[in-house]
Amino acid sequence: MAKRQHDGEAAPPDAAADTIAKRQKVAHAAISPDQLALLDRFSKELRAFVKAAKKDKKTNEDSTENGDEASLEDAYVQLAELSTSVLPIFLPQNTAASSQLPLATTASSHSSPIAAPLPTAPIILSHSHVTPLPHNLAAWTPADIPRGGGYPALPPIPDPALAQMAMTHRGMLGGGAAVEAANYETLEFVGDAYIYHVAAELITQTFPRMSVGRRSQMREGLLRNANLAQYTVHYGLDKRAQIPDEFVGDGRDKGSRATDRGRQKVNGDLFEAYVGALVRAKSTDPGYDSSAVTVKWLRSLWAMTLASDIERESRRPGVVPTIATSSPKAAASTNGSAPADAAALSVAAPAAQPPAKVRLAAAIVCRGVVIRYEEVKTNNPKRDKFTNMPLFTVSATADGWGKTTFLGTGTAMSKREAGEKAAERALENGKLMKELKGKKADYLARIEAETKAKEAEPE
Repeated sequence: MAKRQHDGEAAPPDAAADTIAKRQKVAHAAISPDQLALLDRFSKELRAFVKAAKKDKKTNEDSTENGDEASLEDAYVQLAELSTSVLPIFLPQNTAASSQLPLATTASSHSSPIAAPLPTAPIILSHSHVTPLPHNLAAWTPADIPRGGGYPALPPIPDPALAQMAMTHRGMLGGGAAVEAANYETLEFVGDAYIYHVAAELITQTFPRMSVGRRSQMREGLLRNANLAQYTVHYGLDKRAQIPDEFVGDGRDKGSRATDRGRQKVNGDLFEAYVGALVRAKSTDPGYDSSAVTVKWLRSLWAMTLASDIERESRRPGVVPTIATSSPKAAASTNGSAPADAAALSVAAPAAQPPAKVRLAAAIVCRGVVIRYEEVKTNNPKRDKFTNMPLFTVSATADGWGKTTFLGTGTAMSKREAGEKAAERALENGKLMKELKGKKADYLARIEAETKAKEAEPE
C-alpha cells in the first residue's frame, strides 16, 4: 500500500514532473522565433481541433444509426490539415524526414512533444513461436484469378472407395451400420470444417485491414449453400451423385419433389463431401499431397468468386498480411533449434497508415478548402452479394479555389466505409491529385512568403 502524505510533511520530489520540465526546457530552447511565430499563427486552429475532438467524442458516445460508425475521424481530418503546415517546422533538420512530412510515425522519432503523430493502424505484436502457414495459404493476388472466365479443373479423388462414398446419399442405402459407413455425411462433416478453415486463412491474409465482422460476412457468403451448390452443378457432381429421386429433375414419378432450397442444400452438402474425400484420400503416388491439392483448387476457385475484391485490395498501398506465411526457406534447421527463415514465424504488423480520408485531407486541404462526403441516394440501392444487405454510396467533393471538384465515390455496408472508399478512389486518381497538390503547394508557398515579408518589416 502506498504511504500517505501527512500534513506538515514535505512533498517527495516528483520524478515525472521533473522529466516533463526538462523536456519542455529542451523543446523551448530548440524553437526559433520563426517557429514560434508560425505556431502562434495556427494556435487558434489547434484549439479548434481539440474542441472538435471533444465534441465528436461526446456525440459518438450517445448512439450511432443509419449505417454511421462512431469515430473521431472528423477531428483527425482537421488535425491532418494542420499537420501539413505545423509539423514540418518542428521536425529535426538533420534527418531525412525533414524534407518530407510523414503521414504517420512513431512517438520515439519526435524530438519535441509538440510534434504529435497522426493516428495509425493498430499494431499486431510479433510472436517468436507462431507456426508458419503453408505457402498456398498466403494472400490472394490477381495472379490467382482464373483468366478467361473458366473454372479451375476439378481434381480427381484418387481413392475409388472415398469417391463413391462422397457421392452417396444415405437415402440410397439400406438400414443398419452399413448406412453410417457408406454415405457422404461423415465426409461432408470433414469437408465443412476444412473449407471454413481454409477460407478464414485466405481471407485474413488477403484483407488484413478488414474488420473481423466483415471477414465473417465474406466467409459466410463464400460458403453459403447457394454458392457451393453452384460449384456442384458446374462440375456435374449432382449428375454423378446417388441421391433420392425427389432431388433430381421433376422429382419422383407421380410422387414428391424436393423444394428448391432442399435441392440446394443437398448440392451444397455434395461439394463439402467431395472436399472431405479429397483431403482424406491417399494415392499410390508417394509424392501426392492431398491437402496441397485441395487448397490449390479451392484457392483458385474462390479467387474467381472474389475477383473484384482481390483486385481492389491489391491496388491499396501498404498491404501487409497479418500472419507471415512459410516459404521453402522456412524449414527447420538441421539441429531443429530454429527455423532457417525466422521472419516467416513472426506476426507482421499492418502498414502504419492513417485512413484514406485523413491521407486525402493531408494531401490537398489547406485554408479555404473543404472536402465534403455526401450520401448518394437511389430508389434501388445496391445490395451486398454476401449478406443481401443494402449498401451505401458516398461521393467525395472538394470545395475550394473558386469551384467544386468531384473526387470520387465509394460503396460499402456503412456510410463511413463508403466514404473511405471514395477517398481511396480520389487518391488513386494520379492526374487529379497532382493538380490539387500543386494548388496547395502554391498556396503554402505564398503564405510562407507573406509571413517572411511581414517579419522583415521594421517594427
